[in-house]
Amino acid sequence: VKGFIALLLAAGGDTTDKAIANMWYHMLYTRPDQFEAVKEDPELWSNVFSEMMRYDPVVHWQNRRATAEIQIGTELIPKYASILLYLGAGAGLTVVSVASQRTRPRFAPADWRRLAVIAVVGGLFGPALLMFGLQQVSGVAGSLLLNLEAVFTMAIAVSLFGDRLNRIEWTGAGLVVIGAVMVCYRPGDLTAGWVGVLEIAGACLCWGLDNNLTQRVSKYDPVSIVQMKTLAAGAGNVLLALSFGARPVGGRVLGASLVIGFFCYGISIVLDVYALRFLGAAREAA
Repeated sequence: VKGFIALLLAAGGDTTDKAIANMWYHMLYTRPDQFEAVKEDPELWSNVFSEMMRYDPVVHWQNRRATAEIQIGTELIPKYASILLYLGAGAGLTVVSVASQRTRPRFAPADWRRLAVIAVVGGLFGPALLMFGLQQVSGVAGSLLLNLEAVFTMAIAVSLFGDRLNRIEWTGAGLVVIGAVMVCYRPGDLTAGWVGVLEIAGACLCWGLDNNLTQRVSKYDPVSIVQMKTLAAGAGNVLLALSFGARPVGGRVLGASLVIGFFCYGISIVLDVYALRFLGAAREAA
């Protein structure tokens, strides 16, 4: 625990000073026009750090989600294009399963029900709530609120599934909750409406339940588990996006989304299932 705290403090300081360095590098060298703009209108400074976290973060922890249609170079990125990442994960893992001639697990009836809840709650409701919530909070606020997934995962694991945490782990979870609540009251770059906060918190609750149910079925082949989850969730998200008027993507965007989905979603979730198997849901989240 002491080693983890020391590492966390060092990582926090390291990422903070590099984030500040990134901001000044872009303001002075790559985007001097933006520096001139904030000098002319000092009120723009309140958005500078939040925008820099989006534009060039120190740690690329999460793929960007297009909450509005955007043109990048010659490619048009439609709204909700990120939902294709789930399909990419499922398609890539299907190829892996076929190529390696993996035997499909024989799930017990109760585990089939758990897999259905995982696909619907974690793969469909969670991303949908996050997408709607991100449209109503700033980038920094959204990033902080996503820490609630760990808190909900631990709370569900302890209260419903019999996991145990020590005092230090519970203290850390409590600090996350306090930080998430404080987001709602701070002005400027940490702007967040209550509806957006509740939607992102709801997404984290969905993923907390998803993590715990996945831990219960992690005794089976992780590749098969993630393959079924992502294919079902990806298909459901595509239908949901089309019902909201999303336009089909071009071939290049589709291909890139599927490849990125396989490597960034498929493989990472498979590794996370292994972590859930060996550590348990509460400690995996902590």
